This record gives sequence, C-alpha cells and structure tokens, in this order.
Amino acid sequence: MVKDIMGIPAKGAWHCYVHKLRAWVAGDDGLPVRPYLMLVVSVEDGKFLACEAGNTPDEAMGGNVVKTEPTSETVLHFLKRVMTHPRQMNSSAAGQKLAPIRPKSINFADTRTATLHLRDKEKWANET
Repeated sequence: MVKDIMGIPAKGAWHCYVHKLRAWVAGDDGLPVRPYLMLVVSVEDGKFLACEAGNTPDEAMGGNVVKTEPTSETVLHFLKRVMTHPRQMNSSAAGQKLAPIRPKSINFADTRTATLHLRDKEKWANET
C-alpha cells in the first residue's frame, strides 16, 4: 500500500471520521441495519472527500458507506482509495473527480469516545 501512494504529492491535513448513521438500510441478510459513514475532511480547504467505489473490499467497495462497523483495515483501504481516486462531496463541485493527493497528516475521530466524554473535559487528555 505504501508504494502505491508515495508518489502522490503530500499537502495539508485530513480529519477522518467513522460514524454510525441514524438511518436504516437492508443488510446482506435482508434485515435492517444502521450503516457507517467514513468521512474525510480536508482541513485546509474544507472539502468533504470520498472515493470512487472500487470493485473489491480492498478497493473500498461501496465508497464511504458500509453496512457493518468498519475494521481498521477497511478504513485504511478507504483512505488509500481517497488518496488515489478522490471525489469532492460538498459545494457546487460535488461528485467532481480530483487529482490524486495525500495529506501530510491524518487525525482520526472516534465518535464513541467523544460521546462518552461529552461535556467532561477532564477526561479528554487521557482518552484522546
């Protein structure tokens, strides 16, 4: 994976969020499930980034929404796909294909940890 992205220019910083949506979709067995959204935000320009959907799980099949909680490997494959096949999600350029780019740094947000410590600032230093 590293060789695939090392030639891509590095610029800026990204925030990566994985969040369980408040919507229901049919799972693989037909039963309703709440999907997860993987979202990348470019800190410099405020772009919400996704990727073109791939054909295999290693290529972020299905793009940035998955039916089960994504593993670390799934998130990493998604990030690689965003770097190599990025699409902008917000503004008038929504859906626009962008040139490959990789960030100098990526910050990860864990909404479960954030929710547990909402309004309790003393706990943040030890948990985040």
